[in-house]
Amino acid sequence: MNRRFFLTEEADNDFAEQYVYFSEKAGVKVADRFFAATREAFDRLVEMPEIGRRPRLLNPHLSDIRVWQVKGFEKYLIFSRRN
Repeated sequence: MNRRFFLTEEADNDFAEQYVYFSEKAGVKVADRFFAATREAFDRLVEMPEIGRRPRLLNPHLSDIRVWQVKGFEKYLIFSRRN
């Protein structure tokens, strides 16, 4: 089975803005590390969609949401769900 990930437009914009922020504030090397770490996290989520913790959310429509940290950038979280 060939799985892929899809970003919402908002998530894609957040990712691009964060890359620009790192480029401007910390340099392109850090921004590139962030890009690589985030891409690695996405790939891992595709391979193992059940990883990550399930946050306690009040909305039952969000019961399938999982949260995963970006390695090396642990304050940055990826919220995912299987399609």
